[in-house]
Order: sequence, then structure tokens, then C-alpha cells
Amino acid sequence: MLFSLYIINKAGGLVYQQDLSPLAPKLSSNDHLRLGSTFHSMHAIAALAAPTNSGGIDSLETSTFRLQCLQTLTGIKFFITAALVYNIVLLEPILRVGDANPLQSLQHQSQSIY
Repeated sequence: MLFSLYIINKAGGLVYQQDLSPLAPKLSSNDHLRLGSTFHSMHAIAALAAPTNSGGIDSLETSTFRLQCLQTLTGIKFFITAALVYNIVLLEPILRVGDANPLQSLQHQSQSIY
């Protein structure tokens, strides 16, 4: 199950956020803004702290959810949170499609596989 989709501009500002499930945490608008800018900062620090040339955080897994991030060449970050049952192989194509409705994109992609 997909929880939330975030789009962050290259300065770390939240451009777009949508909860994709009723099970997504109920956060205030300010919490979503803080979450977006905090992830942007962690992404930048990870890119600088990596011993090799790194683009930052691509994925993050906790005991309760998974986060997948895609950064475009212009610096815009798309990240999605999902249940642990989704693996990275399923999440990355959702971000690459750039569709306004990731659930519809996932359904379309799963149908085209079979």
C-alpha cells in the first residue's frame, strides 16, 4: 500500500503532497512542510558525507515503512512512502512515470507486465 507522495523543489520547499491511503499518518500542513525540508536536508548531507560520488538518499527502510526517492536533473525530488510489502523494484517505476496518480500508474504498469 502506498502512503504518501511528496514533490520537493531544489531549494527544499514542498511543492506538492498527497496522501494516497487512509492509513497514511494524519499530519498537519506544517508537518508536511517540515518533513519535506528535513528530507531535502538529509538528502544533501548524505550526498556530501558519502565516501564516493553519491547523489544522496535513494531509498530508506524502517521497521514500519519504506521511502523511495528520485531526484531529477533539475534538482526536483519525488519521494513516496509505502508499506514494507512494496519493494524498491515496484516503487521506482511509479516515480519515473511522473503521473499525477501513482496508484493508476502502478496498476497500468502491473497490467502491461502480464
